[in-house]
Amino acid sequence: QAIRASAASSTRTSLNMGYTVGIVGATGAVGKEIRTCLEKSSFETDKLRIFGSSRSAGSTVESDKFGSIQVELFDVAAAREC
Repeated sequence: QAIRASAASSTRTSLNMGYTVGIVGATGAVGKEIRTCLEKSSFETDKLRIFGSSRSAGSTVESDKFGSIQVELFDVAAAREC
């Protein structure tokens, strides 16, 4: 199993594949801090999805690393896609 795990991690690195990360409550104070941490980290993130309430859904958040991101209305099914 260790060999398989090692092969899988080297494949991920060699293909430069990252993760899709979803942040629920991304427009609040904690969500903003998590976005800041992702901006500064080397965590392999291909796409960032941010979810919020009906009040913030549809607005756009600017990110240096991820560009313009539209806030999506929180939905359990959509969040599970991340």
